[in-house]
Amino acid sequence: MLTDRVRQWSQGILDPIAELLAKTGVSPNVVTFIGFLLMVLVGVVISQGYLLAAGVLLILAAVSSPRPSIISSTRAALFFG
Repeated sequence: MLTDRVRQWSQGILDPIAELLAKTGVSPNVVTFIGFLLMVLVGVVISQGYLLAAGVLLILAAVSSPRPSIISSTRAALFFG
């Protein structure tokens, strides 16, 4: 599928960023919350009628969504799992 191809392409870009975040101590929960905020922002931008900007933000949020799993795999277990 197309999403699998995009995920494979973006993996080379986003994995080093995720590893850097893990080394600096950013928790996977923070990354997930930032993804949530991006989705809320997408909704606000759509409601204002800026569909192109919303599309770009949506792609950014969707591509970055699986990254908390990489951070959690490089860190010790967290209190919440």
